[in-house]
Amino acid sequence: MSSTQPRLIQTFLPDGTLEGARIIELSDSTIKAYVIPRLQLNSVKSREDLLHPSLYFLVSGSDSLGYIGESENFFHRIKNHDQNKQFWDVAIAIVSTTNSLEKSDVKYLESLAVERAQAGSMQIENKTIPARNNIHEFKLHILQKVLDDTQLILTS
Repeated sequence: MSSTQPRLIQTFLPDGTLEGARIIELSDSTIKAYVIPRLQLNSVKSREDLLHPSLYFLVSGSDSLGYIGESENFFHRIKNHDQNKQFWDVAIAIVSTTNSLEKSDVKYLESLAVERAQAGSMQIENKTIPARNNIHEFKLHILQKVLDDTQLILTS
């Protein structure tokens, strides 16, 4: 990560336990992450911000398998993955705290995230590498910060 400034990571436990869903926010960031155990998917279905565009990760706790995707409505998309992808234990949805991420933004973030993950140690289950779509140059630095913040949350 390029910044060496102090950061604050806050975790909210909606059901009061570490076994349930967690909501993670990072200081000075426009995103938050929902970390949702597969068995707890229904516990987040009423969360309004999961009905907006998101970048998401499906991860396996037992090995380093992962899948990276984007959606306009996370909860609807994850229900499909729950039926069709067997390897994952936890879903992590990255959403905007200001509802400012658009479909084109999360498509761009998905492409960058897959590239980064393939360069790392995780085996990516994506069948194809998503094409990098065109983003207005004014937004590029904002999306880069979103991806950097996402990486910090994922590695914490």
